[in-house]
Amino acid sequence: MPFSRGDMLAENAGLAEYLASELRMPVDRIGVKGSALTVVRTNLYRKTAKDAAWIKNKKVVIWCFSAREFTESISGWGVVPVTKKQRFILLHT
Repeated sequence: MPFSRGDMLAENAGLAEYLASELRMPVDRIGVKGSALTVVRTNLYRKTAKDAAWIKNKKVVIWCFSAREFTESISGWGVVPVTKKQRFILLHT
């Protein structure tokens, strides 16, 4: 379960807490209950636009969402800029 703040039948047992425990380091989380396709990317963009230094030292971004985002999305994938002059490589597994 990606959420852990008591709103999804779990407390302190979400993906972020698990990763922090395994990595033995704090992790940041930007989470939205539902609508993960565009809203989370928009929130990430807003956070980096407000404080560009916040993302500079990040080594990994993990985006966790459900399969229904592909099958039941009404609005689809909105275009959201990440940052200016920065490229990201999408790795397929």
